[in-house]
Amino acid sequence: MTMMGSLVGGLAAVGAGLLSLRYTRPRSARGAARALLADGRKPVLYLRSFADDDTAAQVDDSAGFVSVHSREEQFTGALGAVGPVIAVGRPGEPLPRLGAARFYLPLDDWQPTVLRLMELSQLIVLRLGLGEGLWWEVQQARATQPARKLVLLAPGGVPELVQRLERHLSAPSRLAEVVGSDPWTGAVITFDPEWTPQVHPAEPVPRAELPRGALVRRGARAVKTGLGFMAMFTPTHHLARTIKDALASVGVRKRTMAWRATFVAQMSMWKGFALVTVLVLLGWLVDRVLQLLGIG
Repeated sequence: MTMMGSLVGGLAAVGAGLLSLRYTRPRSARGAARALLADGRKPVLYLRSFADDDTAAQVDDSAGFVSVHSREEQFTGALGAVGPVIAVGRPGEPLPRLGAARFYLPLDDWQPTVLRLMELSQLIVLRLGLGEGLWWEVQQARATQPARKLVLLAPGGVPELVQRLERHLSAPSRLAEVVGSDPWTGAVITFDPEWTPQVHPAEPVPRAELPRGALVRRGARAVKTGLGFMAMFTPTHHLARTIKDALASVGVRKRTMAWRATFVAQMSMWKGFALVTVLVLLGWLVDRVLQLLGIG
């Protein structure tokens, strides 16, 4: 019973520690002003519907490791290869979300500031949604900014978005034919100088066939296994790689983007692993003390 109680207590401590870390870290989030002062580069403006914040705040544990960084943290970590990532925060939220550095605007006077930020930013990444404000932003970006600055992220499984996007473009995008199934991001859209859309499905890279020869196959398999463990190719890594390729197609080359997303995922894994290790050791120490005192 003592061992079972210790095990249950240890697992409870690990779960409580992870939850505590995930939900208290927003208190350390930097505001947009601090982020811009700390980084001399022009920013990346990240525009999205506030309704998407809950999905972006999810922590992806599907890769089989303990993670503490949200999708948005990994995503903005990749975009950090271009510049500091800033976004408009949801009015009234008690704490800023982790990821893009937030600033807050009044509900009745936000459009002039967004237009100014579009002008100052070197890249505008806009996640499509159903809100009217987002489509106003798409229209303004197309009317006032160079085509290469705008990157659209299209969620999968939302056909009404595809139809509405076509009405805002000067040429057919064929988005419906290539968009993936990921409800967060199924495709990335960039534009050439004439505003012709170029659609890139956000999908994992197909596994390359191993070279022939038993010895070579074994060596290649070992290297791939080791790199796979080190890289932690999460869904956000695949999205970052797609954005990197999409930007390269319009002449913007940021080779480190996908690997920056991988680095954030890797750091998340090691932070989670360190937390679990500390909590397990702490549980063991408490159990030993209780045994020495004759309580356990």
